Amino acid sequence: METRARDSTIKELKRRLHFENVFHIEPRGLFGGLCLLWNEIYNIDIYFSCENHIKARIDDRKGKIWECNFIYGNPCFGRRREQWRAITANNNNRGEPQLFIGDFNDILSQEEKIGLHPKSQSHIRITLWT
Repeated sequence: METRARDSTIKELKRRLHFENVFHIEPRGLFGGLCLLWNEIYNIDIYFSCENHIKARIDDRKGKIWECNFIYGNPCFGRRREQWRAITANNNNRGEPQLFIGDFNDILSQEEKIGLHPKSQSHIRITLWT
């Protein structure tokens, strides 16, 4: 999720929530920023990060390993499509299960839309992340 938070705020959050580890990407001005907090029950190897995406290999220390993509979808439609192309093209999966989680900044159906300016059905089909 987009945190919009500086390092000092994230460190305080880590302390108050009793997490042992943190990975933080600073926001640019008033926008952006990502944060991942975890405890030692998992071994997490973050091997890629950028302003909208963190890729990590997660080991639950019980023999289960998977790849996790923590994503904040770019609010701009064109950039969001570019982002998804980069994510899928940069796939280093070693045959491990993958999880894509985050705020994709998009909807899958009209029922998710509240307020003015409904999205056209064709636009919803185009923006599917699958």
